[in-house]
Amino acid sequence: MACPCCGNASTSRDEALRLPDACPACGHRWQSTVAVTPSDYRTQQHRNDTNSPGHQDKLSDRLRDIGPLLNAGMHILEIGCAEGSLGQLVRGVKDVTYTGVELSADAESAARLLNRVIRSPANSIAGESFNLLLSFHVLEHIEDIAGELAHWRRLLVDGGSLLVEVPNQAGHRLLSMDPNLEHIHQFTPSSLTALLHHAGFEVQRLETGHWESSVYSDSLRVLARPALSDAQRRTRLLQRFLARLPEPFAAWGIGGDFRGYVEPLLDSLPVAALVDNAAQRHGERHGHLVVEAYDPLRHEALPILVCSVRHREEILHDLASLGIAASRIVTLDDIFGTSES
Repeated sequence: MACPCCGNASTSRDEALRLPDACPACGHRWQSTVAVTPSDYRTQQHRNDTNSPGHQDKLSDRLRDIGPLLNAGMHILEIGCAEGSLGQLVRGVKDVTYTGVELSADAESAARLLNRVIRSPANSIAGESFNLLLSFHVLEHIEDIAGELAHWRRLLVDGGSLLVEVPNQAGHRLLSMDPNLEHIHQFTPSSLTALLHHAGFEVQRLETGHWESSVYSDSLRVLARPALSDAQRRTRLLQRFLARLPEPFAAWGIGGDFRGYVEPLLDSLPVAALVDNAAQRHGERHGHLVVEAYDPLRHEALPILVCSVRHREEILHDLASLGIAASRIVTLDDIFGTSES
């Protein structure tokens, strides 16, 4: 069968050795037969030793990555919230609405610590949206991971974040195979990234080496966000340009960077002039504009966008020599260098 993460059809399985299916492209391994169904979890309880030092260290490690993502008033969904210890810590940091999904009997404990606990799979949630979705050591238990991730994407608002953790391959560098029969999937950095990509996410950060337990001392943790469509990317980039250059401006330096970063937006930007010091460029037409030399009489009132990354300092030196104030100048670094919120 095709790999559930990257879609590669050339997968293999060694029936004699009872090895799981394996994908040579992304390294993913998975069991074709599900050993544990969701109903089995309903009878289980105290799956975490909440009093152990390792448990507290694990929660603190997770909170360090969650903290920067928090805003007061946001709605958080944790899939597999166990007894609710992580949610309790998060609610102590910010005033948030925290919903947990927990199939085991630990849901009773979690209900005393969280705003709400749902005792059915996450794919049963409809008509709701969340700013942040958390999942620690759950995805490897789910058979239809592609369908699950697609549903998680639908639950997230645009601009929301997903923080997910799973064992890195077997979960311990000294083990070649994960012996836990509850674990249907064994992820690699490549396979988890491919799965998220196909589900409509873009990975912001991926780390290995996170501790879940002594036998799962190496876990993958990924921060991802819903991927932007081409139309959304264009809109957001235009917003950046117009935030710095809302009025007519001159584009200076009509080379490769201009063609790559500015010209595709030319019809939507208030560009009043194209300026370049190189005489061989004068007369070139780009859209409705023609490249020309700088004319103080016609251009002195215009803000200037420096349209080169490579020759930025050279152009800034030329502008300074012409007596053009720094307050009139915007660079591509100013536009593209802003971190994405």
